[in-house]
Parts: sequence; C-alpha cells; structure tokens
Amino acid sequence: MTTQNKSSRILWAIRIAIFLSLTVLIFLWFKLNPLSKSFKQYDMLDSSNPLMYLDVSIGGENIGRIIIELYSHITPKTAENWRQLCVGGFQKDGKEYTFKKNKFHRIIKDFIVQAGDLISGDGTGSISIYGDRMEDENFIVSHDQPGVISMANHGPNTGGSQWCIFLHRSLYIDGKAVAFAKVVKGMEVVYKMHVAETVKDVPVKPVVIEDCGQLS
Repeated sequence: MTTQNKSSRILWAIRIAIFLSLTVLIFLWFKLNPLSKSFKQYDMLDSSNPLMYLDVSIGGENIGRIIIELYSHITPKTAENWRQLCVGGFQKDGKEYTFKKNKFHRIIKDFIVQAGDLISGDGTGSISIYGDRMEDENFIVSHDQPGVISMANHGPNTGGSQWCIFLHRSLYIDGKAVAFAKVVKGMEVVYKMHVAETVKDVPVKPVVIEDCGQLS
C-alpha cells in the first residue's frame, strides 16, 4: 500500500469519527436540554392544571365557549397572572381588572386573535398582577400546533394582561413570546372569530368575552 493510499484512508477515518462525534453531541443536546422539549412532550403532564372558560360573542350574538388549560406546571407565574385576571377580583388603586367584557381588539386572519388590554382596550395598555409588566418566565412551551396561547408583548419582559390564541403552528414565535396555555375545547369558536370582518386588524363588530372563569 502506498503512502498516499494510507494518508487517504486515515483522512477518511478522521472525517467519519468527527461526523459520528457531532451526531452524538447533537443527539445529547436535544435529549438533555429542557428548552428543546416541545409542547407535546409536556401536554397534560399535570392533571391538576386549572381549566378556564371564555364565553364569546360577536356583535352581541353568542358564538360559543372556549375551554383553556393553563400550564401551571411549566409557567406557574404567567398562568396565575392569567387565571386571576380571568376569575376577577384583582384590584389596583381601587379598580378591578378582569377579562370579563374585554374585547378582542386585534384579529389577524389565519394567525391570531388577541385580547387582554384592560387599560385602553386598543392594544396600547397592559397590566399584570405583579405590576405594570412581568418578566418572560420561560420559553419551554412551543407554538407547535393550533390553539397555543401566548403572552402578547412589545419586546423582552413586557408581558402583562394581553394575550393571543394562535390559529396555526407558528414555530418562529418560539423564544419571543411566553406560551402558557392551550385551547382544549372550542377551537371552532376561535375559527369563527378569526374570519370576523376587520379593518386594519380591528373587528368591525365587537368581539367580546361576555363571561369567563374557572371550571376546575
């Protein structure tokens, strides 16, 4: 065997070893890194998670109920913020803040329906039970399927009371918005909402949370 052939074989052996090493490292990263876990891996991990409801109307006509599971076992602070604003009773400076009678102020067809501006009602205001804003808790839950619910924000650590329901898988939102819940029943109501007539993403007929609260 010539020296050239030996060198060629050694080079190929080195390349194969590097490739196998990288493959093992990538596998271990996805296996061990908690941020790589998808929403489905955590789905229904804790049966004690709160179940919430929203009764929604369009133009004064009831269109149905949405049932939501809060992922308190993954995002406890974010879930508790939403839960308290949903059941009502949270007050600041003598004023109560609740999602009841709040409007979905922003609807983008095939993307999101957004609500939760308890200050001005038009998307410019927000509040949380922890203060005007709250830190991004984590980005463990992925936007990997329809019905995922996330905090709406204006940049890092600017969450509050605004939130949105996603109509489709939106993985590019991962790492940018804290997903903390999932629609478990009533996506047909969300689909009715997202086709409502809008002007510059604002519904022509009011889309209102007529009632809301906790089921369990």
